[in-house]
Amino acid sequence: MSWWSGRRRRSIEAAAALHESGVEAGRNGDLRNAVPLLTKALEMYEALEPDYQASQGAARTLWRLATVQVEIDGAAVASETAAKAAKRWEALLAGPGAADITVLRELTRCHTDLCILNLQSGAGEQAIADGKRAVDLAERLVRDGHPEGRTELGTARHNLAVALFETGETAGAAKVAAAAVMVRQQLAEAAPHPSLADWEHANSLVLSGRIYRALGQAPFAATAFTRALELASSLGRAGGAMAVHILQQLRDLTEEHPGILDHLALRSDTDGAP
Repeated sequence: MSWWSGRRRRSIEAAAALHESGVEAGRNGDLRNAVPLLTKALEMYEALEPDYQASQGAARTLWRLATVQVEIDGAAVASETAAKAAKRWEALLAGPGAADITVLRELTRCHTDLCILNLQSGAGEQAIADGKRAVDLAERLVRDGHPEGRTELGTARHNLAVALFETGETAGAAKVAAAAVMVRQQLAEAAPHPSLADWEHANSLVLSGRIYRALGQAPFAATAFTRALELASSLGRAGGAMAVHILQQLRDLTEEHPGILDHLALRSDTDGAP
């Protein structure tokens, strides 16, 4: 190993240590200290580019910085930082990281998060574009056999459905939400119960219920809410807040459609969609 290679390796390790310290500060709620730690890590990584590891580190640090900024500065600032991270991952995927499935996974997560950040910032069209890109990338992860591919696909589909629903594309949202429910049900069935997969499955069912209600498809909304309530109730305290929310949704639905719970559109498929 040359003198320069050894120095570069030590610099990358130092940047990685700062990155991890920033992540840990963020997890502990110490957001004000997380920002300078992550910013310094980013500067160190950028000074080492175009080193492949440094480029990955810079992209990963930008994404982490965005997760902290959203709590301090809001979604608009965080979305700009996350977009920079996505641009870096896109460049790596198009170049030296074309065969690196880790790059593909990180880019998927970036666009999945950007979907919601842009939605919160009022950039609905960009949110949908990011959501669609995330779904495409997650489907590629599944095809490539990544162990987290289906989990990423469920989240990407769920977030895209939220963006479509919130921007008025309700019919499209229903189809994407149904697809999210399908993959999340499969994940929940394969995991020990109770699990995070159960909560995520219930969450997508709630989203489907809200969409069906908006479309005037009350029986299917009732089916989705009822199934979500069963799941949330089985999670104990972890599902308590969700269960309260679902009960309110069911109360509102029964006020609009008295007797709807006596005529559920029970189906044997995954989402109760028509």
